[in-house]
Amino acid sequence: MCVKTLHTPYFLANSHAPINLRKHAKDLLEFAKRAVEIAIEQDEQAAINWLESASQTSY
Repeated sequence: MCVKTLHTPYFLANSHAPINLRKHAKDLLEFAKRAVEIAIEQDEQAAINWLESASQTSY
């Protein structure tokens, strides 16, 4: 007999997860907005560089 183990996903097991996910989504949106601004003001490569450095320092 094969018994499957059901794992509760992290976002259901952690009561603070919806708040954390909402904040994470807002942060990602702000990163995207800033990257677009940089791409318009400077160039695409500058925006990519900024995103890479921001992602290393933020998460």
